[in-house]
Amino acid sequence: MTISQCKGIGWALVSVFFWGTMFPVGRFLVAGDRVDPAVLGLLRFAIGGALLFGAGMLICRERMFQLRRAD
Repeated sequence: MTISQCKGIGWALVSVFFWGTMFPVGRFLVAGDRVDPAVLGLLRFAIGGALLFGAGMLICRERMFQLRRAD
């Protein structure tokens, strides 16, 4: 197995973990009237966007804002 395949499997496992825990956590928060569903969705995407932006800045800072016409 190549390093690229190992990275792919690792990212897939991280994705499965976060997708798998989102429903029980969301149900717990919404069922007890702890968080409004709209706020939960907003928080989910805001936190996810911030994490992806941070990862992009760490991994490929030089190419982060280089947009081509094809993009």
